[in-house]
Amino acid sequence: MKKSALALVPLLAAAPLCSAHALGSFGARVGYGLHMSDPEPTGGADEPTMIVVGAAWQLDLVVAKLEADLLWRRSSVSDPDVSVDRLGLAALGRFGIPLVPMVFSLDLIGGLEPRFLIGTDPSAGEDFQESMVLFLPVGVGGTLNLQAVELNLDIRYEHQLTASGKGSKALEDYRSNNLTFLAGVFF
Repeated sequence: MKKSALALVPLLAAAPLCSAHALGSFGARVGYGLHMSDPEPTGGADEPTMIVVGAAWQLDLVVAKLEADLLWRRSSVSDPDVSVDRLGLAALGRFGIPLVPMVFSLDLIGGLEPRFLIGTDPSAGEDFQESMVLFLPVGVGGTLNLQAVELNLDIRYEHQLTASGKGSKALEDYRSNNLTFLAGVFF
């Protein structure tokens, strides 16, 4: 009897690993962002705007959620018509404060996001763009858990930590602060 009970221990230990939730939740994100340049552009130049689309993954832990976002970002300015495409890989922690337990929570978000250059317009000066720029995203969000699907809205402030250009002191000193509004759905 004792040996047969011990044989069940590995099966009971493996049961949580076999559930779908042990692999996390997969989803999609879409959003819109605003740039705030430091230093500000001169001569009345417009600040770029950004569209964001991508895939996301969340692992729900007891106290928090770990999240990884793979986001394509196109920053563009209308005058002159210039765009820069970057692929970001955000590693985030989400700390939820339940307002309605098991249904709605307020989330505090923080992490790191390297963004890799994947393409620019010729007029954007690709030769001067850094291939990787590191951002520090922090923000707040709300998560609605509908059991089969989870919806969330985030407002993220993203501060640029590394230079976005090379070749001159002005490019090396330039930093971008982004305010990004993101919607997500997870299954």
